[in-house]
Amino acid sequence: MVDPGFQALAARLEAGRADPLGLRAQRLTTLAAPCFGELTALPEAAPPPAAPALLAPHRVRAAVTEAAKEVVDGFFAAELDRLAPHLAEHVTVWGLGRLQVAPSAALLNALDGAHPQAVQVIPSDYRSYQPAELRAVLPRGHGALMAAAVAHRPGALAITARLEGKAGDEGRVVVFAAPDPGGTTWRICSLPLPSPDDVVVAGARLSAGEDLALRVADRVARAVWLGQAPLVTAQRNDLMRVVWWGGEALAPEAVPERVAAREVEAASWSVFGRPEEVARPQSMGSRAGGAVPPLSAGLRPAARSACELASEQLREVERAAEKHWRARWVDLRPRWFRVPVGRWDPEARSTVPHTELVCLLLRQEDRDVREETRQVWRVGGIWL
Repeated sequence: MVDPGFQALAARLEAGRADPLGLRAQRLTTLAAPCFGELTALPEAAPPPAAPALLAPHRVRAAVTEAAKEVVDGFFAAELDRLAPHLAEHVTVWGLGRLQVAPSAALLNALDGAHPQAVQVIPSDYRSYQPAELRAVLPRGHGALMAAAVAHRPGALAITARLEGKAGDEGRVVVFAAPDPGGTTWRICSLPLPSPDDVVVAGARLSAGEDLALRVADRVARAVWLGQAPLVTAQRNDLMRVVWWGGEALAPEAVPERVAAREVEAASWSVFGRPEEVARPQSMGSRAGGAVPPLSAGLRPAARSACELASEQLREVERAAEKHWRARWVDLRPRWFRVPVGRWDPEARSTVPHTELVCLLLRQEDRDVREETRQVWRVGGIWL
């Protein structure tokens, strides 16, 4: 029986330009066509029974990535002998406009007789994701959907790569790796598939040594925008005891419910920029020296309503500080962050401005496991 997730992924990949994943698949179909030579059909097999899930230990990720490099490089160079030592018994293939599972030995024999031709691309920038990591960086449901390509190998490691061709960036591809039935040797269980992590790579990334408030605003804003309710639940300690959601004061337990209700399909092309600290609205004054731009400055019309809402509600938020957070507004050291969200243009291979989120960060004193007091920053408001 074919896994429902596999069927759902196949339908989206085959949808073509009508679907973000389909558009990526269409581009890969055109690019990789010479690699399939004269084949008009691929050998097909029923997916094997699902194996127990086994996550890749950190120590094997480097070796698995090297195997993935051999498979991706060998596939696009039409050097099939480089693939054979690394492939699992069954592999998932996106070829000839279809997603299917094929026995690897029969597939390699068929390709060898079809006179495949090399494609002039240079794979680079390899990245690996555990299943939970892939789910966390993509819009809700997309990580699990991609993992369904190898539903018979739950827990498979995803390895993605950038393809650079004569025309420039040709998008990113993903292959999956999982242990063999004995659990001792990790093998590649797919040929290159279209990867949706192009938007992840195009976005800004913060280092662990940066301002804590900046990092908290970044990770909460990403989880909210991508509709990742379980991730927001896990970030409970990053939220104040009351969180302003638009014009409503919510208990932190209610925030994941709002996040889960968000429509996230449009986030398929979302690229996160680096959060910027901004001043309070101009009517409330600005930071000393005017070094921080006002909250409403430089916003595109698509985002202005969120920032205007934050500006309009600031007095109400300030007045309710003692009620909701049991502290004076000034003692909470409020800081405002604007998180820009761009839109990836797959045709131009570039990011265009789209919208922004606004996050209010407040400072609190907390106690660690040793009962020592420390300063922490938590989200007190989110405006979309």
